[in-house]
Amino acid sequence: MVQANPPDVISEFRALFQSDMGTLRGYQANITLQKGAIPRFQRQRSVPYALQEKVEEELGRLQNEGILKLVDYSDWAAPVVVVRRRDGSLRICGDYKVTVNSYLEMNAYPLPNPQDLFATLARGGGRYFSELEMKQAYLQMKVSPQSQKYLTINKSKGLFAYTRMPFESVSRQLYGNVLWTESYPEFPELAVFRRHFDRWENSSRAR
Repeated sequence: MVQANPPDVISEFRALFQSDMGTLRGYQANITLQKGAIPRFQRQRSVPYALQEKVEEELGRLQNEGILKLVDYSDWAAPVVVVRRRDGSLRICGDYKVTVNSYLEMNAYPLPNPQDLFATLARGGGRYFSELEMKQAYLQMKVSPQSQKYLTINKSKGLFAYTRMPFESVSRQLYGNVLWTESYPEFPELAVFRRHFDRWENSSRAR
C-alpha cells in the first residue's frame, strides 16, 4: 500500500496541525426557541469525589481557552454530566435535555443516505482515500452572544455559559451538516478518493 509522507504534509500545512483550538470563521450559531418557551434552571448535580479535582481542572482549561465563561446570572441552567473519554480524560457535558433541547426550533437538514455515499465511492473507482477530521469540530463553532445563555451549566463554583457549540446539545444537530456543507461548498465531499495516487495526493492538498 502506498502512503503519503505524513511529516511532509504536516510541515506543509503546519497551521492546520496546531494543538490550539481552531475557529470557524464567518459563522456563529444562533439558537432559536419555540414561542412560549419557559426558562428552566436546574440545580447542580454531585460529582464523585474521585473525579472532582479533574473536573475542576477541565473547567479551568475550558475557561482559559474561552470555551466557557463565568456568568453572574442566568434564567437557564443545565446540570453537568461528566463523561470519561477513552484516553482517560474527562468531558464536561451539560444535560440540555432537561432544559433547552425540548424548546428548540428544529430546522431539519437532510442527512446523506449511506447507500448513496457507498454508490458514489463505487462509481468513482477510488483506490486511494483520505478523510478530513477536525479536532473537537463543534467547539470550533462560535455561539452568538444572545444564544449563549441557553447553554449555561450549573457547577459548584458558579454558572458557566458556553461561547462555543457543545457536543451534547441537540442544537449541534441543527448546524452540523448544513454548516460544513455551506463552509466547504467547493468540496463535493470531505472524503477524498482518487484512482491514481498522484491525483489523490493533489486533491488532499487542495486549499
